[in-house]
Amino acid sequence: LAPSDNTPVSLPARVLALYYGWYATPTVSGQWEHYGKVDEAARTIDNHVRYPLLGPYDSTDGRVLQQHARMAVGAGIDTLVCSWWGRGDQTDRSLRAFLPVAARTGLTLCPLYEQAHGSGDPSTVWEDWRYLLDQYAGSRAFLRVNGKPVIFVYQQAVQRLKPDDWADLRRHAEKAAPPGVFVIGDGGDTSWARSFDGAFLCHRWGPYKDKPVSAVAATFDTIYKPLLEQTRRSSALPVLSITPGFDDRIVPILLERQGGAFYQAQWDAALRHRQSAWLLVNSFNLWHSGSEIEPSAELGRQYLNLTRSYAARFKGR
Repeated sequence: LAPSDNTPVSLPARVLALYYGWYATPTVSGQWEHYGKVDEAARTIDNHVRYPLLGPYDSTDGRVLQQHARMAVGAGIDTLVCSWWGRGDQTDRSLRAFLPVAARTGLTLCPLYEQAHGSGDPSTVWEDWRYLLDQYAGSRAFLRVNGKPVIFVYQQAVQRLKPDDWADLRRHAEKAAPPGVFVIGDGGDTSWARSFDGAFLCHRWGPYKDKPVSAVAATFDTIYKPLLEQTRRSSALPVLSITPGFDDRIVPILLERQGGAFYQAQWDAALRHRQSAWLLVNSFNLWHSGSEIEPSAELGRQYLNLTRSYAARFKGR
């Protein structure tokens, strides 16, 4: 099942970044969430690879959200794709607080739907989506394509339903909440890709492991060739993901930043597709995977500056 006829093969170049609004502090939210042991004097957090330049922050703090919005816009990022884990979750509260802030800066937001509760039941997904549409899609900061609010769907949620279920959900949205929803699904499996308006690959860093920078472009092509071919056939939107580095001790995958060279090599590879694809930076602030471009005590604003330079080129400026 291909996307509806009015889905464009390509859209104006757009730079997005994954954003994690799940951090909580005792002074704002009454408890720590997504922080290990914090030592502000030593500027260390146990489960963070680096220390945020803003210090340990709360994702519902309006002052922090204002700074994040300014950072993103200043770096040429058009949209933050906000991890969303359900109604009433810290990520939900963060999205609610962030939308009016984003609207004042020209930044747009959209949710990354992380977990489809009630495995195999499309109605539970629709309940979540209807909540997102009712609560947030009215904001002028909510990203839209052809008038449709955009929702990204993470792989673990994608795999909880059958491909036809996702296609049915899109059709149901068109009837129940016109003009519907523009859905971008995670996964290289073409059986799912045909059911979405767009496709992306969220965490596909394994092929880069132990590769020199000189091999990044060829590896990038290997990763994205199937997705680009599938989206071309189904007239869907391809979204290409890049990362400044990755340091996940649980998986484990370690991708060294190499002074920025690894990030730059991916941007260079992605620039070849700027006429037909969007670009997703993974991530703005996933601190415990070491993939953040948000300024840190150790690296300063280096990766915001690199992003600004490359984002301008990606958008043809």
